[in-house]
Amino acid sequence: HTKKWLRDGLEMAAYFASGSNSNKQLCYFFKQGRCNHGNSCRYIHDKKEEPEIQQQRKKSAENQVKHAAIALAKALQDAEPRPWEKQEGRFFSIDVECVAYGYGHISSGPKSQRLPGRVALVDGKGNTILDEVIYLANEEQGNVTSYLTPLTGLTQELCSNPTNPTLPEIKARIREILSPPYSAVLVGQSIEHDIEWLGLEKGVDFSDYVAIQEIFRARVAPKSGFSKFAASSLRWYSNMTAASEQNNTTEERFYQELVKSAAERLQTVLSKLKESLPSEVTDVNIKDRMVDECDTLPFCRYRVFSLRHTCLHLLETDIQDSFHNPVLDAKYSIILFQSHRSSPVGLLRSVRDALMRAPPTPSFQSVYHVVDGVALGRNSYRYKHAARFIWKWWIRWSAVR
Repeated sequence: HTKKWLRDGLEMAAYFASGSNSNKQLCYFFKQGRCNHGNSCRYIHDKKEEPEIQQQRKKSAENQVKHAAIALAKALQDAEPRPWEKQEGRFFSIDVECVAYGYGHISSGPKSQRLPGRVALVDGKGNTILDEVIYLANEEQGNVTSYLTPLTGLTQELCSNPTNPTLPEIKARIREILSPPYSAVLVGQSIEHDIEWLGLEKGVDFSDYVAIQEIFRARVAPKSGFSKFAASSLRWYSNMTAASEQNNTTEERFYQELVKSAAERLQTVLSKLKESLPSEVTDVNIKDRMVDECDTLPFCRYRVFSLRHTCLHLLETDIQDSFHNPVLDAKYSIILFQSHRSSPVGLLRSVRDALMRAPPTPSFQSVYHVVDGVALGRNSYRYKHAARFIWKWWIRWSAVR
């Protein structure tokens, strides 16, 4: 970086010292698309630019819009409600490892093809209260297509041990531990799936739950429709201030004003670029992204981080170096929750930015797309189809040979 800075400085100095007839020279900053003097500049702003200059200006323009859109997305997330801050009661973390009784990837809903095989329950201080492998009867074992051993560590021998409790017994013990339910709050990564697998009901077996991935997820900016993004954000600001003008706290009004400022900044950048881009530049996508329509809600999409990625870069601990351990997953879920539930907005933004900049952590699914013929995700089916194609080709080739 030092060498590049020195080289650019020498190049710029040589450029301005090359001659006294400055009005006949092409502006150095205009070539980069960042001259602030406009028509009053003492150097030439040639409208008939060379292709490489057009490419530089296009890249500079898109970078300005991109940075303004990212700043607006962060401001919108800062203004979001944080319900986990107000949670009170007895905190518990649950993690469930499942076996597969189908070859699809669906793990929740009426078409779910997963069955609980091991359950771990940890209290708010990280103490293990429950860690049991569930006994599967012969009928249930007959429907199991895979124990997903590389992922869960479960085997047929572990799940066929009659001394293990059954799933109804596990549910009864969990309800007993959570009693009284009005003060029990469940915490975990994608805790909704664990609650569904165990058949627990909100308001009956526990009071509320917190999915910790919602604390650390990062809101991302759209790749197009920037004018629409800014306009919808301003519409959201107007609706929020009009609906809750008296109920808003000072902090809430502060972050709502930041959204307004960031949206106006994005609109300013877009308007300047629209005026500055020459008519000859027809391949710049900025002009195509000018949309006058306006939605009530601004663009909302998040990048969600896995529990392993979060622990690896925030706690410097790899909790899943082999198969998943539900006890470790539950313990570190409660640790992350307790350490960041009261964090200020600025600190949460720094944490999310750090997770965004960190190298991606490979998940088990990205390494093992298919286990015993069971698809672990939506992208796993193409690997299954490819394997079938290769197998059929091998059979035909062997027969011909």
